Amino acid sequence: ISRSTFYLHYDNVDDLTDYLEKELLYRIEKLLKKEQHIPLEEFQNQTFFHLLTYIDSHLSEFQFLISKQDSAEFIARLSNIIENSLTNRLQVLGYHIETYKLAISFAASGILNLMISQIKQNLPETKQMICFTYNELIYEQYNTARFLIFPNRQFFCLNCKNFSKSTVFCA
Repeated sequence: ISRSTFYLHYDNVDDLTDYLEKELLYRIEKLLKKEQHIPLEEFQNQTFFHLLTYIDSHLSEFQFLISKQDSAEFIARLSNIIENSLTNRLQVLGYHIETYKLAISFAASGILNLMISQIKQNLPETKQMICFTYNELIYEQYNTARFLIFPNRQFFCLNCKNFSKSTVFCA
């Protein structure tokens, strides 16, 4: 685009950068809110996959924002959106949020770091493999948190359909 066209829409490069940042964050927040009422298993697989697909489709914009010298503010806003989305999702499912603050923070930082690694193209794995690995880690972490909070409680194993004291998945 020509210089005159650029300045017709933006005051300066920082104005364009601010617009780009707000637009990308708005779209991510919208994506996460749109899929908030689907079943938990689909939410963990489908939503995270859609998030990674969105990043892929706007990779150059994300790379630009991550590489900026003052990218910490963008990353903090992104982290906040992810954490709020996870918090809202657990509230929809009826969880007591105060009990799961550490788990939410852990999950949000994991998602954020995977997103940043994808943006920097540090991950050779496919989006499907990233989602699968992330979900396995989240299930294990979630059950560890539940076990620490409710040490005498038994959990239902999703594999063998029996009760276990330590994990959702038996060996």
